[in-house]
Amino acid sequence: MIEIENDAPLINEDDDKLNFQPYTEKIADLIFTYNKQKSLVLSLEGEWGSGKTTFLNFLEKEIKTKLEENKETKYIFLHFNPWLISDSNQIIKIFFEELEKSILKCNIFKKISKNIIKLIKKFSISLKPDTMTFKAKIMNIQYKFNKSPKEKTLLELKEEINTNLEKLNCKIIIIIDDIDRLLDNEIEQIFRLVKSVADFHNIIYILAYDKKVISKSLEKLISENGEKYLEKIVTYHVTIPKTHQITLRKMIENKLTSIYRPFSSTVENLFVLIDGKTCINLVLEYIHTIRNKNRLLNIISLEFPIIHEEVNFYDFIIISLIRIINNDLYEYIKKNPHIFNSKNHAKNQTIANDYHQYENLLSFLFPNIFTDKDNISRSSKDKRIDNPYFFETYFSFSVPENILSYKRFNIIKNKLALMDFE
Repeated sequence: MIEIENDAPLINEDDDKLNFQPYTEKIADLIFTYNKQKSLVLSLEGEWGSGKTTFLNFLEKEIKTKLEENKETKYIFLHFNPWLISDSNQIIKIFFEELEKSILKCNIFKKISKNIIKLIKKFSISLKPDTMTFKAKIMNIQYKFNKSPKEKTLLELKEEINTNLEKLNCKIIIIIDDIDRLLDNEIEQIFRLVKSVADFHNIIYILAYDKKVISKSLEKLISENGEKYLEKIVTYHVTIPKTHQITLRKMIENKLTSIYRPFSSTVENLFVLIDGKTCINLVLEYIHTIRNKNRLLNIISLEFPIIHEEVNFYDFIIISLIRIINNDLYEYIKKNPHIFNSKNHAKNQTIANDYHQYENLLSFLFPNIFTDKDNISRSSKDKRIDNPYFFETYFSFSVPENILSYKRFNIIKNKLALMDFE
């Protein structure tokens, strides 16, 4: 039975294999004990696949546990998902609509809640420009919004909203995840919203994103360093704890062992040295996140059983790893068997230079080309990828009709062993 590694974020803390809980407890304490009226902005920073959404789920659960213990403190949670909004021009408008719905949930002071909603509606309307120009075929049509001269300024409205939010005696936690999935202009809108538009009192923002992605995106639209811009907005930066190498190694080794066990009477040691290197150590040099770990193991789980009799398990792991981390290199190997087979004695320096950072993987698979050893002899029973007899099988997942497969060979061998030749 094939078990697929699920990439969905975890909800239950009992499934916490990455030891997030000690961190989420501390951050929950920080949020829970924050007693200032001014808005608080926390960032949860980590690369794609590092477990940001799982971390957020655990953090929210920790805060709710503390609320159950101390029922005097009131919190409202708002999950705002801007990447679900099809029209980027509507992000700020929809944000305020979601905020109004959340405030209505605070049933302690209904009059104050309703008054805040009225003020927020006025505030969001005031954000609109005084005029808007529409381009037509013949001329440009200008539309002027009907605003009363008696209306309060944005600053006055904001101060009134803040005063009422303080009376509400209820903090609003706004969680915005996957900001790094947005377009550049949408990312800029979110941070402008948090920084200067909706920085109301008693609001706590938790923003999850990849800092490198966001910084580069912001630099395209603002005239300053992206990281410095973030520092002006974010009060407290939280970096997703890196998955410990021992934890990751154990996960990968256990899964690979379970994949290989049905096809071998003795499960080979994954730490075994092949050409001076261990397979697991090579994998761990490139797999640093749970998402990439799952991608690699799912490929091996699904595809290795199909051709397990025709390929070398270790070579199949490494070529699958290359497929995950650099698909261009994977395609290059697949389309150029004449360069990579073991009969090619000449060193190909162009390949080594173009893919220098992957030379350790390539020398593992193709020692004749990428090491100083010439014409390394390998037994055909090892079914290594650099053997032209087996090379194509690693990519086509089948054996050509003119070649006798190991599966067919073993069937014939077993039949011959049962024959009485006398």
